Amino acid sequence: MARQLLIETVPVEFTILEEASPKNGGRMRVKGIFTVADEINGNGRVYREHILDREIEKLKELMAENRVFAEADHPEDGKSRISNTAAMLTEIEKQVVNGRKEYVGEAVILNTSKGKDLQEIIRAGGRVGVSSRGWGSLIKGNWHGKTADIVQEDYTLKTFDFVIGQSTKDAEVTQFFEQMDVVNILDTDESPKEKTKGGKKVMEIKTVDDLRKAYPELCEQLVKEALTEKEKEIKESLEKDFEDRVMKEVEAKREEIKEEVIKEIKNSEEIQTMMATLVEIGKLVKPYISEAGDEEEDEDEEEVDKLKARIAELEAELKALRKAKQEAEEKEKVAKKIQEVTAGKKFEKLLVERLSNCQTVEEVEKRLAEEEAYIQKLMGEFGAADLPKGKGQVLDENKQDEVDKVKLRQRRLAGIDDEVAKQKRASA
Repeated sequence: MARQLLIETVPVEFTILEEASPKNGGRMRVKGIFTVADEINGNGRVYREHILDREIEKLKELMAENRVFAEADHPEDGKSRISNTAAMLTEIEKQVVNGRKEYVGEAVILNTSKGKDLQEIIRAGGRVGVSSRGWGSLIKGNWHGKTADIVQEDYTLKTFDFVIGQSTKDAEVTQFFEQMDVVNILDTDESPKEKTKGGKKVMEIKTVDDLRKAYPELCEQLVKEALTEKEKEIKESLEKDFEDRVMKEVEAKREEIKEEVIKEIKNSEEIQTMMATLVEIGKLVKPYISEAGDEEEDEDEEEVDKLKARIAELEAELKALRKAKQEAEEKEKVAKKIQEVTAGKKFEKLLVERLSNCQTVEEVEKRLAEEEAYIQKLMGEFGAADLPKGKGQVLDENKQDEVDKVKLRQRRLAGIDDEVAKQKRASA
């Protein structure tokens, strides 16, 4: 059954949630009833609740991305255009009031030329309808004891538009959009009538038969287009279903076929013969492989041990060289430091000799003051006045021991005496 453009209008008393202002970009936010389910409307059609629920949920996904727009008046070909856009739909929720299933929506009336016209009509209290726009097929049937055109499962809701009129109970305006003139049904008489519009005679249309009589070529074209579109949908659906079934069958049979093929190959006479031949070959070469393998393993292990020993030797040598290098560098630093701290000091030679056994620069700095203090102390204790004097004296045994001790101390202080002598000679 061919799908057709279905348009239903509900008169709305809008609640203005937010008035247009410079702060919100000149946009008005409104709320009202957009459509009704399970009720015969003014066009004699019934939209069942589960179908509207399904289509509203699809619109909600698009509304979350700000992609559902409403026009001022329906487009003639059912396609939305930016130039006619008046509002953006933001929310639709179902509510049941006294058994009536209403879908309440919210919309932002935009600051476009069409939107500003709509805002002014709403402010003035004008009666504006919200009209659903969608595509679907109809089947005439019984609805709670009354004959009605029942919208079928193939219905697709595109959006809602703002129009003048209604298609609910006590219908005021029903509009047919064609490539020719737009004809409004205002009379209730069942017979077609002709009126003059723009100098042309236009037939008022009340039934589908009237439409066929008035525009037979157009109706034939619409039927052909609808049939072509439906055939395409059915074909695509069947192709997809067939492909899905084939893939499921293939997946289900794949493992089963794989196991059967492997089993068949293993049990074939050719494979059995090949396997037996390989077993016999393995038995024949096994002794040779084992002996050769053992010898090669022994040689490999011996070679590895040699390499490990050589590596250990080289690592030890490298470690010793690094240590020797470090010690040499440290000795060089110590020698430079000794020369630096003793240069120009009194008893320079003696200080260098006494500090030469230092291992680190820090030790040189620490011992320098100690050694200088020690030398000064010795100089104070063993001055020239403390040494034995006179000549031709005969000493007894006890005095000789005392002299030997003094000489011993003098030898210890030989370096000091040398320094003193040098200073005397220099001053002389």
